[in-house]
Amino acid sequence: MHAAPTSLAGLVPDHALIGADGSRAMIDAIAAAGLVTTPRDDAFRSDSDIAKLAAVRAGLGIGVCQLPLSRRPVPLVRVLPALAFHRDVWVVMHEDLRAVRRVRLVFEHLVAQLGAYATQARETRPVAAKARPPGTRGRPGSR
Repeated sequence: MHAAPTSLAGLVPDHALIGADGSRAMIDAIAAAGLVTTPRDDAFRSDSDIAKLAAVRAGLGIGVCQLPLSRRPVPLVRVLPALAFHRDVWVVMHEDLRAVRRVRLVFEHLVAQLGAYATQARETRPVAAKARPPGTRGRPGSR
């Protein structure tokens, strides 16, 4: 087991990474932050956010996830807290559907819930994370 990295430069080659397979959005965002990786740097690659989060939770390596997702059900250990990726989210519907009450109510509920989720995410910035070692609770290093 390696100590947590203190910089982007410390990630490669000392740590196993969880990365995107073919989707360029996150690969380009990470490169813009200063970390250029190749597929060989990744211990696991997928374009499924669910699969990447499962890989991080399983302890396969360090990956990027949304901060609210990192908090539950068991909090992940945060690494590189200064590193953040911000993404826009749009909720849209066809204008003809606004007159359909049940569709409008579902839409309004989704907007409210996604807004609450985004507010929770802004409380502290999303960062790269890795799984907490089995059997640990609380802060990193505590049992």
